[in-house]
Amino acid sequence: MSMLPERPDLSGLDADIVDYIEALEAALDEAETSGSGRAPRAETALEPSEPPTTMNIISISRDGMAKRTPRHLYFRQRRGGMGVFDIETPEDDPPAFLAAADESA
Repeated sequence: MSMLPERPDLSGLDADIVDYIEALEAALDEAETSGSGRAPRAETALEPSEPPTTMNIISISRDGMAKRTPRHLYFRQRRGGMGVFDIETPEDDPPAFLAAADESA
């Protein structure tokens, strides 16, 4: 049973493009029915590693973009962890400053 949405009218497109779309649809349909040989990845809800607090972590990029994240949303990590992706900035604007602040102060 395919999960493909209803396809729009493709009659105005070049035949090569229609063939490509049909090949992609067939590959998707096969992957859905065969399971592609991989076990499904377990989806687990991330739970904060600490109870909620009034502490916040403030990230500021080199160009001045800022983001405030509640401290309890940062997770404990084992060695080699990637850390929390707290602020999404362009590659040429890395995080430059990190501070902890208490809302109740």
